Amino acid sequence: RTPFLLNCLENGVNIVVALALIGPLGIPGLAYAFSAAYAVAALLTLAVLSRRLGGLQGRGIETTAVKVSVVSALAGGAAWAVVEVIGWAGGFHAVASTLLGIAVAGVVLAVGLTVTRVEEWHELVAGLMPARRRGGTRPARVGR
Repeated sequence: RTPFLLNCLENGVNIVVALALIGPLGIPGLAYAFSAAYAVAALLTLAVLSRRLGGLQGRGIETTAVKVSVVSALAGGAAWAVVEVIGWAGGFHAVASTLLGIAVAGVVLAVGLTVTRVEEWHELVAGLMPARRRGGTRPARVGR
């Protein structure tokens, strides 16, 4: 029941903010409304989970959230800069802006999360590395 209610609240926030922003901002207002609704829902979900589970290491989550937010803003800015340089005029430019923007944002995210020592990022990277590079053993070969 709780996830359903949180989702209903999220959708309500999305509708209210979208109606408030669509007039002055147009289509970008819908994107801002969507982002705001998800942010509100994430904070409320965190609060509900923390209360029900007796805490979620709030300080660690806050520190990680700040680091990820700053790095994400930098990645978004880098992607935006790529779009500004290449532009959107014509199909080729739109595709090139999108693909190069994603690539640049990905590099900024990877470097930023590594430099800021976000533990979850390091765990993800370690999990993606082959066992030999992680210091583990190779799996035994079965049959021949």
